[in-house]
Amino acid sequence: MTTFNEVANLYLQISEEVKQKYPCLQSWQVTWNSRLKNAMGRASRSSKGIKKIELSTKIVALNLRTPDFLNKIKETILHEWAHALDWEQYKGWSHGATWKKCMMTFGLRPERCFDGKLWLTHPNKAEYVIRNSSTGRVWKYLANRPDEKTLTTAHHWHRVQLMRPAREELELIHLESGSFKTIE
Repeated sequence: MTTFNEVANLYLQISEEVKQKYPCLQSWQVTWNSRLKNAMGRASRSSKGIKKIELSTKIVALNLRTPDFLNKIKETILHEWAHALDWEQYKGWSHGATWKKCMMTFGLRPERCFDGKLWLTHPNKAEYVIRNSSTGRVWKYLANRPDEKTLTTAHHWHRVQLMRPAREELELIHLESGSFKTIE
């Protein structure tokens, strides 16, 4: 399992390397955002000239148990830096052609890296999520604790998803606390 400190260190290390390689990015701040609930990261600019690369403390904490998380978060961090580089070099601010060019300069495929079925987020009105603990694949976000029928349906999804005898387990995660339990 990945630790929060490992993610924080990787975030700072990548950010310093990017800033050294691209001096035009020196004015960008690297911060954590505790209010960001639906995205792992964000690049932002304010009317006051404040430019930030942010990671969500909440979403990072929810995903620490996701398989291969350090590689996934690395892509997210570089994705956000590509937005910053796109702004500084081309005044672009989308997932358009210049952003894609910036992604390729970081050695990444020029595509959006968020996948709502692989990352845990905290959608409005959702209190729980059921996912495959081995792959991290999300089955469903729920407003309330699941009943027996929902759990049976989740197990059926799980068996169909694996297409083989299920050795992996499903887990129920409480989004607010981050607590989890294996679903029998």
